[in-house]
Amino acid sequence: MNVLVDKQTGKLVGQCGLLIQEIDDETIMEVGYSVLPRYWGKGYAIEAASRCRDHAFVNGYTDVLYSIIHTKNNSSVRVAEKNGMRVHRFRPDFKGMPVNLYSVTRDEWKAFLNNAS
Repeated sequence: MNVLVDKQTGKLVGQCGLLIQEIDDETIMEVGYSVLPRYWGKGYAIEAASRCRDHAFVNGYTDVLYSIIHTKNNSSVRVAEKNGMRVHRFRPDFKGMPVNLYSVTRDEWKAFLNNAS
């Protein structure tokens, strides 16, 4: 994970990075992010997550990128959706919690970037 720092104050605001996860006997690459509550809603998570997404696809690390999100974490859902991801599948018990796997493929990412410009 990479540390997220406010550019103006130098204060720690959270972390984000590319992670290797095992789920349903499959190894996947996840873009994970966590922002301290006082910095929620300020764009840190989407800025960091989109840079990680772009880095993974530009460098050919994976053809599909995931985010694993607790079913009640609406803020992270919005970040995943802004990152071009959609629900891939539901897992009722991933590390003791219900989650949805959000995903975006390399081709979807290319189309997403073309539509965003």
